[in-house]
Amino acid sequence: MPSLRFEWANGQGTEKFFRGHSAARHWRATMGPIYRIWSGLRPEVVLTDPSHTRLYFRKSHQHIKAADNNSGWLFGEVLGSCVGLVSGARWHALRSELEPSFTQSAAAAHMTSIVENARAFISSELLQQTLINQKNDHVVPINPSRDLQFYPFFVVAGMLFGDPLSPEQKASLRDLAPLREELFREVIRGGVNRWGTLARLFQSNGTKLLGKFHMQWLRFVEEAYERGKQAEDSKRNDSARQLPVVKLWEAVKEGRISERECLQTIDESLYANLDVTTNAVAWNIVLLAQHAEVQAELRNEVLRFRHGDSQSYAQYLNRNDTLLNMCILEASRLRPILPFSNPEYSPDEDITIDGFTIPRNTNVVVDSHAINVSNPFWIDGNRYNPARHFTLKKEEVRYNLWRFGFGPRQCLGKHFADRILRCITAEMVASYVMSVPGVDGEVKIQKDSWVSLPDAVVQCVPVTAGS
Repeated sequence: MPSLRFEWANGQGTEKFFRGHSAARHWRATMGPIYRIWSGLRPEVVLTDPSHTRLYFRKSHQHIKAADNNSGWLFGEVLGSCVGLVSGARWHALRSELEPSFTQSAAAAHMTSIVENARAFISSELLQQTLINQKNDHVVPINPSRDLQFYPFFVVAGMLFGDPLSPEQKASLRDLAPLREELFREVIRGGVNRWGTLARLFQSNGTKLLGKFHMQWLRFVEEAYERGKQAEDSKRNDSARQLPVVKLWEAVKEGRISERECLQTIDESLYANLDVTTNAVAWNIVLLAQHAEVQAELRNEVLRFRHGDSQSYAQYLNRNDTLLNMCILEASRLRPILPFSNPEYSPDEDITIDGFTIPRNTNVVVDSHAINVSNPFWIDGNRYNPARHFTLKKEEVRYNLWRFGFGPRQCLGKHFADRILRCITAEMVASYVMSVPGVDGEVKIQKDSWVSLPDAVVQCVPVTAGS
């Protein structure tokens, strides 16, 4: 099998994050459709064709996630025990505690709150963030990657800890975000942080940041549990019993899951997904701003339902057959969040694909750009065309679109993620005519962004002023 050379100490483990999309295209061109890279000392086989994924993931329910995501000791200390990265009995135990809060019906039931949060964010926080840069009464310039990131963040936080969050909770969560971001950069940089003994011996920056973050995060979660429990006991909040933080911390106290699993699973739902959801929100807005005709058509659709009663609007946002949903699907296809899927392996069988045998217990990742964009299934795959999704059936798309993963281990929060994306996109389109002046074609990517966040200023003109 073609293989890239191992390079000390990260192999290609850091490159596949920080410049993963461009690296993947280069590796695919030089290595072929199946090849091997290194994540630290661990090899990973890269699959680039839908026929590969169809064959390899046919028994994905039996797959095991790679320990610490093949990213080393520091990753394990931050996220190695979260629900998305454990397997077997640990996964079933954690999943059973969380799943009722993340079902499609649970997400749909939160729709009114998600809409209210989107409107409040746009009318208050977003305008406050941009007011200082506003040179024209009718133009609001925003950087979606920066200015929209805390909308999905606080929606998820409210779902986890209770909506509305207290001002103190919001301030604490916002203050923790830069520390958590800096910590995860150290995780991805790897090096000495891949080995706990060395990291602690040399007192790496990652080790120091880890101790600081863990102390503050533990205190926040404990206080959030106490607040939720008090609300439940006093019956001031009928939904308190359903709060994930209460359910998870009770599971810790009763010995069903560990404190580490609880803290890291809540972290995964919130901070680990901050950049992930920001990416999805930002690219939706940027692509619509670049395509005026699609934006106008979407605005007409949104306003038809938005001007009706709140129930009709909520039903519209929950539907999968709308142009709004097609725009979100197309943005996720054209701009996949991660260059490669998280590594996993088949523990029970060797699998032969295109003449190459992948031995059992060998980690495998999927090249998302190869599946979503370069794949011949997508006619004119580099072009933004939301309408293409109207004619596609679910079974056709199954292995031709990498988004939430394959099989039963798909992202637990996918139903909430879709509704958050639909709400903020619909409210932005209904409120503003958006454009990206001075950008013809490709949008720059933020430096040191591990999820390829767009670096663009979107000019927003209020619909009444721009109509």
